Amino acid sequence: MSKEGMQTIFPMEDISVMGLWELFPHLITLRKKLKETTEAAFLFRPHAVVTVDSKGFSFRLLKQLKAKSVQEESYPVHVHYVAPSFWAWKGGETRLKVLRQFVDHMLCIIPFEEQICRLNGLSATYVGHPLLEDVIMLNLVGTQ
Repeated sequence: MSKEGMQTIFPMEDISVMGLWELFPHLITLRKKLKETTEAAFLFRPHAVVTVDSKGFSFRLLKQLKAKSVQEESYPVHVHYVAPSFWAWKGGETRLKVLRQFVDHMLCIIPFEEQICRLNGLSATYVGHPLLEDVIMLNLVGTQ
């Protein structure tokens, strides 16, 4: 996205932390980055906010933006790319109802996710995933 001209507030590596124990040493940095991002979004006043994956950070950001937007009555559209793996959780579909509170539209990379999101009241569009499409094409070529 940087190649297309997007300017970042900080390098993604600053918030790329996985695992519970790995997270602890980075909590202060993550909170600072979340605050920094929320403040930057309000200074910029976008019409839409598009978050990409990283649900731990992205969903906290969207919740904070929604809460602040309601106070100021200036609500940008919140779009999230890469649906969380709700289909892998027991009762995961019910969590989609919670997402509706702060995500306006979900961009799905797996075909069946769109319908499940919509059935649970969350607006969604299947956009695909280039790697998944390459694998499908390889399988098609391999069967000929």
